[in-house]
This record gives sequence, C-alpha cells and structure tokens, in this order.
Amino acid sequence: MTLNQEQSEKNIAKKEIESENLEKVPVKVYIKAKSKKIKLKAKENAKILKEKSKELSKNIIIQAKIVGQKIHKISQDTQRKIHEKQEEWREQNRQKSRENEINSDHEINQKDIRSDPPKFCPFCGQQVSPGGKFCPNCGNSY
Repeated sequence: MTLNQEQSEKNIAKKEIESENLEKVPVKVYIKAKSKKIKLKAKENAKILKEKSKELSKNIIIQAKIVGQKIHKISQDTQRKIHEKQEEWREQNRQKSRENEINSDHEINQKDIRSDPPKFCPFCGQQVSPGGKFCPNCGNSY
C-alpha cells in the first residue's frame, strides 16, 4: 500500500466517521481518528480551563483588594470612633474634676459659714479660741 492510498483510506475513514457510517471503517483507523478527536478536544478544554482559571484568579485578586479596602475603611472608622469616645471621656473627667474642685471649695465655704462666729474677750476685746475658757491676753475667764 502506498502513501497516497493510505491517506485516501484515512480521508475516506474520516468522512465515514464524521457521517457515523462506521461499517466500512477499520477499527484501527477508527480508534486513531477518535483518539485524535479526543486529544483535540482535550487541548481545547485545557485552553478553556487555562483561560477560565486566569480570569478566575484575576477576579479573586480584585475581590481580595476590595475586601482589603473595606477592612481598612472599617478599621479607620473604628479607630476614629474610639478616638472620639476617648476625647468625650477625657472631657467628662475634666468636667468631673472641675465639679469636684468647685464642690470641695463650696463645702469649705459652707463649713466656714456654719462655724460659730469668732469670740472676743469681754474684758480686753482680744479674739479668743471658741473652745477656750481663759483669755490669752488678759487671763480672765470668759
């Protein structure tokens, strides 16, 4: 069998396989033709798979960047809110300190007001301690 005859048989077999008229096709030729079709289909599927996986990985990278940006924004917002609350607490503490200072001054003033008026010796006019019984100046008892 010559090379041309083999090729013509293959072409005929190919046409028969394509038309699915398999009665006239030798098994060996049929298997070779089918394996070529399978290999071609596998190559096509591999190309498609490669393209899809590249596309998918690009989408995943984009999604990861978007999620990263969202996380960054949430983190910034949280930090800002924490800072604002800390400032509020500091201001409240300052206010309480001022109020406590004012209250303690007020209490001191109230104690001064509530305390007995100063006592004076009836003999010499010298101011004497409220709990004392004798004048430190003239020595008289009052």
